[in-house]
Amino acid sequence: MDNLEKYFKKHRQAFEKDAPEDEVWQRIGNKLDARDKMKSGGGDNAYSRYWKVAAIILLVLSTVLVWDKMQQENGNYPVAQSTFEADFDRVEAYYTTLIAEKRSSLHLSENVSAELLEAFDEDLSKLEAMYQQLKEDYKNAPETGTLADAMVQNLRMRIEILNQQLQIIEKIKTDTTYENINI
Repeated sequence: MDNLEKYFKKHRQAFEKDAPEDEVWQRIGNKLDARDKMKSGGGDNAYSRYWKVAAIILLVLSTVLVWDKMQQENGNYPVAQSTFEADFDRVEAYYTTLIAEKRSSLHLSENVSAELLEAFDEDLSKLEAMYQQLKEDYKNAPETGTLADAMVQNLRMRIEILNQQLQIIEKIKTDTTYENINI
């Protein structure tokens, strides 16, 4: 035996004489039971409430993210669609205004025959008819990205044609100016 054991055996009665009362042991047991209950999750302390709230937030957040992802994949995402349509409306308004300005300056040009202006208008009218057909398809189609691209391309082509027509008229003006100058 080691010295500590010998000491306890020798002084055992002194230790037992100063033993705590049963009431003290009862309080210690109750505190231990309460601590065990909290560790097992049965307790309702602030720490366990935080974990429960965090778990609920995580569950709600993951559900929202999964739902959002599914909506985007299915193409049923109304907020993105309305944003897309609003952006497209702005693009369409910009190009339409630009086309109207160029067409107006084309018709206000001097020294241009009515036949030439009629030929110019014929080209633009064909593109306008195609644009109106695309616009009708755009209203009825569930997937509008490709049609919107085609419509923007149509508007750009009309602007390019108008730019070329304006260059032709400018060239006609400069040619007639040089013909009028006799040296």
